[in-house]
Amino acid sequence: MGGSLFILAAAGIGREAARNYVRRPAELKDFLPALQVLETEIGFGLNPLPEAMRQAATATGGCAARVFAACAGALAAGDSPSAGFAWLQALGQALPGGHLNDEDRAALGSLAASLGASDARDQLKHLALCRERLKRLLAQAEDERERQARSWSYACTLIGVLVVLVLI
Repeated sequence: MGGSLFILAAAGIGREAARNYVRRPAELKDFLPALQVLETEIGFGLNPLPEAMRQAATATGGCAARVFAACAGALAAGDSPSAGFAWLQALGQALPGGHLNDEDRAALGSLAASLGASDARDQLKHLALCRERLKRLLAQAEDERERQARSWSYACTLIGVLVVLVLI
């Protein structure tokens, strides 16, 4: 009985470790449509940046929606000295509970230099570069998910079985 519980606990630990590899690609995917909407709003919508951010937030979910909504709120309230500062502040508030790594955060943070600080054409160029970088990171995250998620799940279960066998 105790052995079965130990094996189940080890398997649960493995699944939890594997879940982190599954969540990162999902969070990266959430940013892609929002960035596309932001590109469209800046390029063709001619809406102020707070409204463009709000539109981008409604185009996605999860962590990405929280980032865009927080940035829109800070811009609309005038709480930030610049759009770039509001973007970095929103990233800092919304991302700590997520599963993005430092490279993902750096790619998103790179937008701060151009948001609201340059003309629409330059902002569009930076948004497109950010989307391409996130697509590359997404491909890497999906590859990592395929390799690591199963490995963690199986390894922890096998370790649980081995520990039980040694204790018997």
